[in-house]
Amino acid sequence: MPDRHAGERGTEHQPRAHGDEATSGTTETGYCYDAADRILATTGASPITGIKYDDHGNTTEYTQGTATTFFSWDGADRNIAIRTTGADPADVAYTRDATDRITRRQATQGDTDADVRYGYTGNGDSAGYAMNGADKKVLTRSIGLAGGVVYTWKPVVAEQTWDHASVRGDLCMTTLPDGKQTGPLRVYGPSGEAVTGQSSNEGMPDNQPGQMDYGWLARGRWHVRCLSSGKR
Repeated sequence: MPDRHAGERGTEHQPRAHGDEATSGTTETGYCYDAADRILATTGASPITGIKYDDHGNTTEYTQGTATTFFSWDGADRNIAIRTTGADPADVAYTRDATDRITRRQATQGDTDADVRYGYTGNGDSAGYAMNGADKKVLTRSIGLAGGVVYTWKPVVAEQTWDHASVRGDLCMTTLPDGKQTGPLRVYGPSGEAVTGQSSNEGMPDNQPGQMDYGWLARGRWHVRCLSSGKR
């Protein structure tokens, strides 16, 4: 999710440079901030420019390469839409409940699952199940197990998955019903971001319908949108 509170944290918590080491090599990214401690641009292999904010400090726009991404917010400063232009366009809108949880995701571009609804079985903000927006059929059921494992039920038994957590809580490995690992081990940075250079689903588990999946962030299970190769 966009970090609309970036300007509220002290500068001692903000990195000025960040390095990623992967099998494909090492990349380094530098960050430029304004007096309000908001990121203005990044430098490196994939620089980001044109970062804009609204009066409440919410990120509204940024450009990376030939693509520009736009964020929309409602009156309560909740992210309700993301649109990306360029060679890999996407346009996704979110409906939220009174507690800020996503209850519906509608994509007019960038995803074959155009309409997904989310349901909750408790007070937390992790959806317990996902449904097809048109006929309300259950597509996935997410159940937290001992040791931080996330079991994802799907109608087809062979497609059901278990995402296993590392000691830090990262969903670092996926197994299938036969108990065998599928795909490579996943590596995350200190802030929960998938380390670059991982080709499998942009380094994220593929455990939800469409291009928004459960990942790891600050010891919590959150929906994560991958922002390249059609993943959002």
